[in-house]
Amino acid sequence: MKVYRGTIARGKTRKSTMSAAAASSGFIRFITTVSIAGMLIAAFGGGFFYYMSLIKQIRKTDRLISDTELQIADTRRALQILSTEYSRLTRYEHIRDKIRAFRLPLTLAHHSQIKSKNLEILTPLQASQIRFPRRTPVAVAENMRRPRNYSDRY
Repeated sequence: MKVYRGTIARGKTRKSTMSAAAASSGFIRFITTVSIAGMLIAAFGGGFFYYMSLIKQIRKTDRLISDTELQIADTRRALQILSTEYSRLTRYEHIRDKIRAFRLPLTLAHHSQIKSKNLEILTPLQASQIRFPRRTPVAVAENMRRPRNYSDRY
């Protein structure tokens, strides 16, 4: 067996210097490896930031839910208070005391106080002849808790 320069005993050739194609191939492998590593880091970073944004959205939704639950509890308390007040004001004893306080006479009902369930339909001529009482300013106590802008309620 002959031994030549650049060969080993098993017949494999040994390259003493790297060719230009092999050098550029190594550079491309390095760039590819760095690119893949960068993409993996970007993917994990993007997933982490998406996860954090979901946690932030969940916390915001939890706050909204707890605020709504507080409003519901306040409304239920207000309804309970109003129900208690209504039952107190509609008791017979309370009504009797108010009749005595204002000295209201209890008399038989006048026929004009009794309203029938049948509606009377008037002709335009009859409707034009009806006289309405003059409008006079009336002082009405305002409920300060009620919102003044009624368009917000509907």
